[in-house]
Amino acid sequence: MANIDSNPWPYLAAAAYALVRIDEFENWVYNSSELEQCIGSEHYLELISFNFRKGDAQHDLTSMLRDIFLERRASGIERDVAVWLARSYLANSTDLVTISRVLGRLWSAKHQWVPSEFAYIDSELDDIPLPAQYDKWNPDALATKLAESAPRLQKFERATRVVAQEMLETLESNARGA
Repeated sequence: MANIDSNPWPYLAAAAYALVRIDEFENWVYNSSELEQCIGSEHYLELISFNFRKGDAQHDLTSMLRDIFLERRASGIERDVAVWLARSYLANSTDLVTISRVLGRLWSAKHQWVPSEFAYIDSELDDIPLPAQYDKWNPDALATKLAESAPRLQKFERATRVVAQEMLETLESNARGA
């Protein structure tokens, strides 16, 4: 999914968390009009020169992006990935398991601005694979697992939307006030 707003930081955080496909991120890097101003010329040159097709590209990209955050936005990566996840989920572009898994872990890491509901939902869905793991599953076993999980996913859908919207509003309000 492409960046859903003009601020590059949430999308960069999503890429650092490997939540966006590397080919989509590469395309965005080459086409973003705000990226260089946001991360600086040196980091921009590093990104547009990056080999997105090499074998360990995802690992190296994650490391590079985390370094950029450390230098340019030290306390921002967790909040930015939360903003991206909430926006993406509310736009029906990210699934329930992914948002609850990532935000549940951030809550466990003591990020108090993450609603505890995400940790609870994640604990209720922890046996369901992330979409990024689907290709590692036997197709029949995956189909069975997803069919069995559908009622649980439906159960948490509305609550997740409400909590994601509230968290997003809080984070955006805090960012405007900063």
